[in-house]
Amino acid sequence: MRSGLYHHADDIIAANNREAATSSDKTHVIMGHNFLSDLTTEEKEKLMGLKMNVKHNAMNTMRSGNSQHHGGKGSKNRGRGLAGTRATNVDHANDGSMFAVKD
Repeated sequence: MRSGLYHHADDIIAANNREAATSSDKTHVIMGHNFLSDLTTEEKEKLMGLKMNVKHNAMNTMRSGNSQHHGGKGSKNRGRGLAGTRATNVDHANDGSMFAVKD
């Protein structure tokens, strides 16, 4: 099974790299193998993604800014509107927003 997954990834990588070698686009990505090359889709999904069961505490979360406050046209350089909402005692680990680093 692992060999088949690796060879499937290898075929994708080889096709992409052949295309990159003949492309005039200097930003065309060059691919290579890594530790994900022989993992199943389910194994990869365990390593990626947003944890949807996390409950965020609204008191410790910065509010979303209004697009007019982001320095665009007509904003009069008001910035992002965060000056009045400084985070002074936020504990993201206690909130349940921090997780172990996945490698």
